Amino acid sequence: MSLVLKDRTLKAISLILSYPSAELQDAMPEIGGVLAADTRLTAATRRALRPLVTALASDDVYELQEQFVMLFDRSRTLSLNLFEHVHGESRDRGGAMVSLVETYREAGFDPVTSELPDHLPVLLEFLATQPGAEAVSTLADAAHIFTALTERLTRRDSAYAAIFEALGQLSRAKPDIEAVTQLLGVPDDDPSDLEALDAVWDEAQVTFGPDPNAGCPQVRDMLANMDTPKTPKRGRIKEAQMQTFIFGIYPYIALSVLVIGSIARYERDPFTWKSSSSQLLRRKQLILGSVLFHIGVLTIFFGHIVGLLTPLALVEMAGISLATKQILAIIVGGAGAAAALTGGFILLHRRLYDPRIRATSSTMDIVILSLLLFQLILGTLSIFVSLQHLDGGEMVKFIKWAQAIFMFDSRAASYTEGTSWIFTVHIFTGLTIFVLFPFSRLVHLVSGFAAPVRFLLTRPGYQIVRSRRQSPLPHRGGGLASKAKASGNRPVAGPAE
Repeated sequence: MSLVLKDRTLKAISLILSYPSAELQDAMPEIGGVLAADTRLTAATRRALRPLVTALASDDVYELQEQFVMLFDRSRTLSLNLFEHVHGESRDRGGAMVSLVETYREAGFDPVTSELPDHLPVLLEFLATQPGAEAVSTLADAAHIFTALTERLTRRDSAYAAIFEALGQLSRAKPDIEAVTQLLGVPDDDPSDLEALDAVWDEAQVTFGPDPNAGCPQVRDMLANMDTPKTPKRGRIKEAQMQTFIFGIYPYIALSVLVIGSIARYERDPFTWKSSSSQLLRRKQLILGSVLFHIGVLTIFFGHIVGLLTPLALVEMAGISLATKQILAIIVGGAGAAAALTGGFILLHRRLYDPRIRATSSTMDIVILSLLLFQLILGTLSIFVSLQHLDGGEMVKFIKWAQAIFMFDSRAASYTEGTSWIFTVHIFTGLTIFVLFPFSRLVHLVSGFAAPVRFLLTRPGYQIVRSRRQSPLPHRGGGLASKAKASGNRPVAGPAE
């Protein structure tokens, strides 16, 4: 039975806490990208993780292995075996691990490792395949352990401290201060004192007893939370369904309507640059507003296209860091939004408050312009959220999402988990504009660009627009007589026959 990976961050942390190897070093760029993109972690924690990611990627592998052993293998107070922090090497630990093994088997999880079942990398690898609520609940039961390990590693100036800080944040739990104090009350081991270490490790032998409920109640509760099926709250179910619809289904609906609707509109009812135009009224106001609005909107549109669809590998090859890319996006997007908002409000004021223009404006004209301004306001407000993620983590989420949409990746919606509500509303509004595009005057973009291309070879300099008349005009006679009649003049006498 193969399990589906549901939490890439937990998988990434599991790999980082594994014994260093050349394979791990090769995978560190991708692992670092996963951690940098997870907004469940604070910006400070994501920054604190960078030195560890860099070291694991570039330092000598043998030195990394030596450091790993000194930290986690020669110090019981820093052991990666979680149950050991609860009740040491007593026989109670055996029953707890028997239950944990059964939990793994029932879920179809078969870890390929020689480590004990309570080894943290093994547990994290398992939780990465489980529903989010179950994983969070299990991590919450170990929050006090993560806090104690963070403190001990900080005292040793170890970069691994950031990993346990991250696990504490992923648990979404406030650690039990009393339990943390009790763990920190145990003296730190000296990894260089091998005789003392032998005495410590020789205290008791692990016995896998038959009673899984024996021993520490904290372990018992942890296992109970893992064994008991979690019934998600109705609100969480609706939230997940909404997330899937907005980021996984609605994009394909919007893009389909945009493409098919625009083609059908062009073939049936081309919309010219001058159709339904009000350019003869308040011309100066129109020119100022239109220029600002179009420059701003086009800057933002093409900026989004380039920013979202450019592979991250190309960005790295260009020597542009995610932080630099994020700052550049804020600057360019902010300038474009300022211009577009200024021009848009000028155009909206002109269309609403000039009686003649208002009389010739359709409801869709006002709706689409108002919706565009609302979208620009949302985008501007999102800048303040982006300023809190200058490491580029939030941006990476949407890059992966956009590229996954065009690659027909079924996991597209999962890449945007944990994003701010303003981004969700911003994307939903943008997709809605795509849906309305063929039914509004925005379709002039298609007619304006498609017509010259279509008729370039046969009718250069012309834009062909099909008449809306259902029947042809009646035939009129030609010649001077008909022209004179039309002008009200007497016909000119011609030569005698």
